[in-house]
Amino acid sequence: MEKEHIRTSQKNKRVKELHWKTQQWKTHFQIMDDELILAERLLDNQIFRPKTRNIFERIQEYKIRIKKIKNTKKALLSDISIHENNLGGMLNCTDNECKLIFYRNHDKLRTKVDSCIENFEKLKLEIFNYTDGILHT
Repeated sequence: MEKEHIRTSQKNKRVKELHWKTQQWKTHFQIMDDELILAERLLDNQIFRPKTRNIFERIQEYKIRIKKIKNTKKALLSDISIHENNLGGMLNCTDNECKLIFYRNHDKLRTKVDSCIENFEKLKLEIFNYTDGILHT
């Protein structure tokens, strides 16, 4: 009886850890929402030197990349919700193969989330570095 209690406690702990990580992802995406709005506002304002070479094309390219990141983020948020809802099923796993499936799915999702966040951070840095050099001063 005590071994079963320990196993159940360990399962609960693992599920809580995975759930906590998914909450962190959602928090990152909430912060990203604010930063995306800021980047879009920056690109939409007429605060740049007008005779900057290829400015229109560069800004349009940034806007396209922002849109792609927003779409990726939206899809990932849906995947995160599904993943969260499925985590409870991990408690019903009786064999290691079942648990392994949950961990593999979590790791795949983590890789996608990390990639999205990394791509956004790179884009944000590019935008800020580029616009800093062409702002009216």
